[in-house]
Amino acid sequence: MKNTFLNKIDSIISIKITGKNVYNFINKIIKNKINILITVGKEAKAIANTVKDKNVEMVVYSFDNNIDAINLIKKYMKENDVILVKASNGMHFEEIVDGIK
Repeated sequence: MKNTFLNKIDSIISIKITGKNVYNFINKIIKNKINILITVGKEAKAIANTVKDKNVEMVVYSFDNNIDAINLIKKYMKENDVILVKASNGMHFEEIVDGIK
């Protein structure tokens, strides 16, 4: 892996998906060659753990709150990094977007 933190796509995820949708979602994460996956929330932690088990080349972090995710991203984010923020409205990920601007 390149020695950069968010050089392709950093996917921050906290969503409620079940059954086949979880399987499909995890496969998309792995196939899209995301360098780093950051999840927030209890449901998303299960996704993070599954991705860790399936893909040793991807760096995976999981947090219980948005502030910890913001701090990690801000620590390593560089110009021209691409960050995908995906969540249900109830997770208040606008906090993350505002926090890393």
